[in-house]
Amino acid sequence: MIRQLPKVAMFGLLVVGIACASKDDPRIGGDVRSAPTAPVEMGDMLFVETAWPRYTDEAAVLDPIRIPLCHLTVLDRVDIPSQEEGTLFWLGTELKEGEAAEGRDVFFHKRTKKQFRRLRPGDKVEADQIVAVLNDLKASTELAIAEANIKGAEAEASAAARAIDSYEAILKIEKEAERKGAGHKEQRISAEANVAKSVQEKIGKDWTTDRTRHEKQRAEYKLDNHIIRAPIKGVVVQLLKQIGEGVKPSEPILQIQNISRLGVEGHLPVQYVRKVALGAEVFLEPAILESPLPIRPPHTSSKPIAAVAVGVRGGKQVVVSASEDGTVHVWDRFGVYATWKHTGAVRSLAVTRSGVKPGLILTGCDDGKARLYSLDELGNSATVTLAGHHEGGVQAAAFSPDGKTCVTADDRGDIYLSDTLSGKLLYGFPHEHNGSVSSLHFTPQCRVVSAGRDNVAYVWKVGVKSAEVETSFDHRSGEVANLGVSDDGGQMLLDLDKSRLQVVELSNNRNLGTLQQTGDGKFTSFSLISPTIGDSASRVLLTTSGNDGVLQVWRWTAGPGRGSELKKLVCTGYVAPTCAAFSPIAKDGFIVVGTRKGEVHLWPMPVEQELAQRYKARIAHIDPNLESSGKTVRINAEFDNPDDPLLRLRPGTTATMVIPQR
Repeated sequence: MIRQLPKVAMFGLLVVGIACASKDDPRIGGDVRSAPTAPVEMGDMLFVETAWPRYTDEAAVLDPIRIPLCHLTVLDRVDIPSQEEGTLFWLGTELKEGEAAEGRDVFFHKRTKKQFRRLRPGDKVEADQIVAVLNDLKASTELAIAEANIKGAEAEASAAARAIDSYEAILKIEKEAERKGAGHKEQRISAEANVAKSVQEKIGKDWTTDRTRHEKQRAEYKLDNHIIRAPIKGVVVQLLKQIGEGVKPSEPILQIQNISRLGVEGHLPVQYVRKVALGAEVFLEPAILESPLPIRPPHTSSKPIAAVAVGVRGGKQVVVSASEDGTVHVWDRFGVYATWKHTGAVRSLAVTRSGVKPGLILTGCDDGKARLYSLDELGNSATVTLAGHHEGGVQAAAFSPDGKTCVTADDRGDIYLSDTLSGKLLYGFPHEHNGSVSSLHFTPQCRVVSAGRDNVAYVWKVGVKSAEVETSFDHRSGEVANLGVSDDGGQMLLDLDKSRLQVVELSNNRNLGTLQQTGDGKFTSFSLISPTIGDSASRVLLTTSGNDGVLQVWRWTAGPGRGSELKKLVCTGYVAPTCAAFSPIAKDGFIVVGTRKGEVHLWPMPVEQELAQRYKARIAHIDPNLESSGKTVRINAEFDNPDDPLLRLRPGTTATMVIPQR
């Protein structure tokens, strides 16, 4: 057994150790970390070190103002009412030329001789487009009566005009006769009276004509109101009435929303009011939820998935998943390639990097043994079992970048380096961890990063004879058991507290930026760094959100800056995730996640276009009044929603408003 000594020798060392510690260390008696081990002879580095990645020294950027839980609302929403009382004949839009529709979904309007297609929720409509038709038989009859009345009134007015002409002609004759002495005054006066009477009658007929014309306009308006049109461009959200139902004036028939323009409302801490200007550009981090891909994983037990990894076999990326029931499967979406049964729960997995030959899989088991399997030629049993075994269960494992060695760690804090060809133990690391080692990462710079349940993370320089601590990070929250390290060895994640994760540059321990949870969210379980995505060399980070069954994907850039949340991954049934891994090749890659109920889920890796998408809004209003708490003011922004359905945000969801500080 590794680190196994005769009992007498162990007892003697224990007595001497206690005596020395009691003499030199005044902290004995409390919860004490072990004193640093004495310097060791490392020898040469285990392999040729790769140069550390270098990140741009951009000018320091002030942390932005972040307003969580902002609500996205519809600015343009209309409940379209009926203007008239009547019966709903049809809910639909005019059938365009060449547009096909089933017979039961088509309505022929006899008066207009037009066909209408049935309208359903989700249909898009343009402004002024017909959306509903009322029964207009009565209104069209009233219009016909009004038109007939106009004809009658115009005919009477025309007759009155002719009568005036006749009486004026007679009056002219009488006046001429009277002037010549042949006529009589009484006849002239009578003719004048007839003219005046006919003029009065003409005025009455003209008034009647005007009235009937207005009656026709009213009838036309009333008839036109039986055709209901959309006042805005938008999408039909809800049908409030059904065909054949009676409606009253001002009673809503359907609702339309224009989601191309949204409002964003949040609560700005009052101390930042003077730093925010109307019209200023802000960014939104929406809570986009994404379900896993439809797959059928091979695990049949409901025991938790303890570890997952992704390897490359025959040019294809395959999943390796291990359960607490002791089974390990190698599989992809198209089939299972190998299954191995262990004598205890398998707690850790590692796979050699893409291109390393031979390809290997390393499993760490509760029985203290670590086993190597061939990834290239999958067999029924392990090709090598590492010499000896851990006194505790193997909790973490990692291959060196060249695949020639591997490190394993257990729940007692021991870390061992072994040769992968022979399985020979090369040496044990100095015992620095005072508890279980929960994660290991082997970097191209010949460094091993270990994180433990003692809330300490170490960066080890690894030589051919031994390893030594180069850097230690203590005062961690310890909530995140698996701290991610980038595949190039340049960056690692460090849990500062429950709600903050720091991205650290490993070459100089520089803080590159911080991830910040909002509200009651907290980081737990694991935090991982993806391979680079696309030509921009951007990455994404994967964390747990503190809510069961929900993981967070964050954008991250190579230079200093702050990560922003890209999306949330929701496990089926909101079952809590236990482990996760990125596929090593981002193109056509995926994220694999194991859960507490024995399920394994896959999500596609974000693509470069997705990372480049930023949601921009502008400040439209800052309320001058304080909220009831006295600590915030209401702030509103307006946002142009993308037309792309994959990028479009839904009203009613929430987002974090990010306001840059300058």
